[in-house]
Amino acid sequence: MEKLASMLYSQRHWPEAGELFEQFLESHANSKTANAVRVKLAGILVQHRSRPRAALQHLRKVELPALPEKQKAFARKILQRARTMIDEGVAEADGQDW
Repeated sequence: MEKLASMLYSQRHWPEAGELFEQFLESHANSKTANAVRVKLAGILVQHRSRPRAALQHLRKVELPALPEKQKAFARKILQRARTMIDEGVAEADGQDW
């Protein structure tokens, strides 16, 4: 499931990739790839779904020291963008991310 989600992500099929990433995390929350999946999912939520609060929920579970530098930088960028969106009053629908 994660490989399919990553393929969809690389092909910019954001909603499909995000939904599969979420399903992956439901059953593999403690896997060694969960941190990277959470960062990708948070990126989709902020950049393509206008869901900054949902993104922050996923980012709070990320262990930043375990990530490679490139992913750490992306996570920090997404975190900052999510906070900015919230400060700007972006309305976020309740319920599921998709």
